[in-house]
Order: sequence, then C-alpha cells, then structure tokens
Amino acid sequence: MSNLAQEVWSARIKGSVLDRDLIESIKSLDSAYKIQEETMALSGMKRVGWKIGATSESAQKMIGTSQPAAGVLLEPYCYESPASIEISKMQTSYVESEFAFCFAKNLPPRDKEYDREDIVGAIESVIPAIEVVASRFEGGFAELGELRLVADNVANVAWVKGAEFTNWKPFDFVRNSISLSRRGEILATGSGAEGSGDPINVLVWTANHLSRMGVGLSQGEIISTGTCTGVVEISPGDTMVADFNQLGSVTVSFE
Repeated sequence: MSNLAQEVWSARIKGSVLDRDLIESIKSLDSAYKIQEETMALSGMKRVGWKIGATSESAQKMIGTSQPAAGVLLEPYCYESPASIEISKMQTSYVESEFAFCFAKNLPPRDKEYDREDIVGAIESVIPAIEVVASRFEGGFAELGELRLVADNVANVAWVKGAEFTNWKPFDFVRNSISLSRRGEILATGSGAEGSGDPINVLVWTANHLSRMGVGLSQGEIISTGTCTGVVEISPGDTMVADFNQLGSVTVSFE
C-alpha cells in the first residue's frame, strides 16, 4: 500500500488537509486511479456504487480537467434522508443535488463500448440524492487538477438518498427543475441538463470508463451522476433540502 493512499485515507477519517505537493509523484490518470483503488482497499469498507464528478464544463474549468471523474461510494458514508452528517472544520464542504440510478443488471468489462440503449435497459430505479463533497487537499477545488481529484476519491464525503422510483421511464431528467434551499431560501436551481446534457450520458461514460478499468458495474450498484444545482458551500448548523419535484425531496443537516 502506498504512503499517499494512507495519507489520503487518514485525511478523510480525521477531517484534515493535505499538502498539494504530495501528488507530484503521480504523473498519470491511471496512477491517480490506482491511488484511489488502494485507498478504498485500505478502508476495508463495502462499495455500494460510484459517484461521478466534474460532469459540467464549469466544474471542469474550475478544477482544471477536461473530462468527468469517477469515485467510490462506501457503505458507511451513504445515508437515507433525512440525515445528519458531521463535517470537518478544516475542510470547506459543499452539497450537490444529483440524480442517482440503481442497476438491475451487471455491466461487465468488454471490448465493445456500451451505448445508451444498453444503459437504459439495465436501469432498475432512479433516486434523488444529495452528495456532500470536500477536497482533502489544501486550497479546495480551485485549480485542483484531475490527478488530485481522482486520487482523493473525487472529493466524496457522504451521499444521502431519497425515495427510489422504479417507474422512471416517463420522467424527463433534462427538463425537470430542481431547487436547493436552506431554511426555506432557494440557493440554487438547475436540471438534469447540467451534467453532460443528460444524466443518461453520464451513465454511458461511467459504464465505459469502468469497463476500460477492468472493473465493470454490478447488479444492485448505484451511480450518482453529478450535480444539477452547482456546488453550494455549507457550514455546521445548516439544513439543506434538495427538491426534485415529482421525485420528492432529500434533506440533510450538518454538525
């Protein structure tokens, strides 16, 4: 196990911050994903799915990457709404409103790329969700770079799910309006179009990314497809509500 993986995991469980120069020895995206893999193995926790970040042009520009990035959702950090979550005072934390999908079929690694039809045919349900994110590297997300983002498990802190909907096909993800509020004040709005034009596009990217990595997607796993309402900063004492209209709402409070 590499020293960097141990440092990243320690920063996650302690809520501490890492020097950006620690990543200088990592020269490729494959190496960054290797660090992520080692960190997840070090946790000893069950993987329940994947979270995808940097799915919008604005997020990619801020971070300094040209493509999405995939991180792991670990079972102890996944909650049901309404949830109460502890955040670190040393890290700047944010929330994102996201569409997540649970899969009824395996999507194993293969030579042929997965297309939209493959993905739609494998979806079991859609889940409204809030993801909590924070970079474990000093300086936060500004010009973080994709190597740090990936090595740090794409900044995942926690994930909160709402109700699951199996009758999802009539639903229009692209046009559905979503709002994120605090104490009744709407802070951000958006729709499924914010992430790569359509959450299904994010699923296609993810399935092919996992296939190339030799990992694949397993039945029952979740993919959370990235923020529809931007990245909103939070503080201890806040209670945030993401309203997904027909899909209900997701509530999380912070300590």
